[in-house]
Parts: sequence; structure tokens; C-alpha cells
Amino acid sequence: MTERRRFLRFMTKDVGVEYRICHEKELNGSSCVKDLSREGTRFAISKKIESGTLLDIKFLLPKEPKPVYLMGEVVWASETEEEKDPGYMIGVKFFKIDNFDRLRLLDHAYAEWLKSSKSY
Repeated sequence: MTERRRFLRFMTKDVGVEYRICHEKELNGSSCVKDLSREGTRFAISKKIESGTLLDIKFLLPKEPKPVYLMGEVVWASETEEEKDPGYMIGVKFFKIDNFDRLRLLDHAYAEWLKSSKSY
């Protein structure tokens, strides 16, 4: 399978995410981000969401008082194979995000990556 990503993905473990389908009032769910890149993210959800669905997303960065808000588009969804955590994994492409907030996300992911790479 050919890699189609243009940007490096950084694994994360402490970034929370809350999401809802655009134009819906109710929160659809919350999760922890699995990874981040310059253009997207991946996280687990409990209910299937179709590709092309637009999401309002709020990232909760540790030790940051202000969340990062953005709009993203679901580009893929697959059922998870983990028995302890059934559901779906989705890939989301950032659709509408402030440049400063994009930098905040990437700075956090990069700093976390640096910490983990020093432990080898």
C-alpha cells in the first residue's frame, strides 16, 4: 500500500478531543487523539460516521487553558478490532483552523515526540 500522507504524523497520548457533527446542537462524543499531523488527526469514536461528514472539533491540550477549535472532514472510518474498546477509528482532515491554533497543536505534538525519542 502506498503512503499518501504529505506530512509526518506525531503519536499523542494526552490530547483530549470533543466532537459533534456540524449543525447539530448535541455533543456527539469525546475521545483521546491517537496522532496529529499538520493537516489532520486520528481518534476513536463509539458510533460510525460516514466519510465526508463535517465535524466541529475541540482539542483539549494538557496545561493549556484555552482549547483549540476547528472544523474537520472525516476522510475514512474503520471498525476497531480491539475487544476492550469496540467502536470506530476515524481519520479527519482539518478543514477550517486558525494558523495560530494549528501551530499550538503541532508544537504540543512535537514536544511530546521529543520527550519520547529521548527515552531510547
